[in-house]
Amino acid sequence: MLAALATQGFESFAEDMKKASAQSPEPFAEMGVAYVRFAVDHPGMFRLMFGPSVADRSRSPDLVAAIAKSTRVFNQGMEACKGVISDSRLTALRSWALVHGLSMLVLDGMLPGFDAETLARAVTKSAKPNPGGGSS
Repeated sequence: MLAALATQGFESFAEDMKKASAQSPEPFAEMGVAYVRFAVDHPGMFRLMFGPSVADRSRSPDLVAAIAKSTRVFNQGMEACKGVISDSRLTALRSWALVHGLSMLVLDGMLPGFDAETLARAVTKSAKPNPGGGSS
């Protein structure tokens, strides 16, 4: 049952990131904002999806497929940065750690008084490559 719920969560999560990136001139940054927004809007689901509640994800082919889909969407966002970033896998990992870590800090109440979406926009903008140099 938990695997089925986590599957639904990953499917919604992937769609939210896909929509956010499709509607923006800065697709990867918006994808990061959507990541944090999903965590804030669905904290229980987010914890189920990424936490230890589903002990063996490999026993649910639907869950494995949903996780793969959300990973593909995230990696497609990285493709928007191709040519600017030399090691896209490492950058993808750094970017994922950034937005996931921010999501967990917000969910755990470690950033009281801050608006989660404003923080997400700030960290994804500063993490975005700037091919023209200078500040964005």
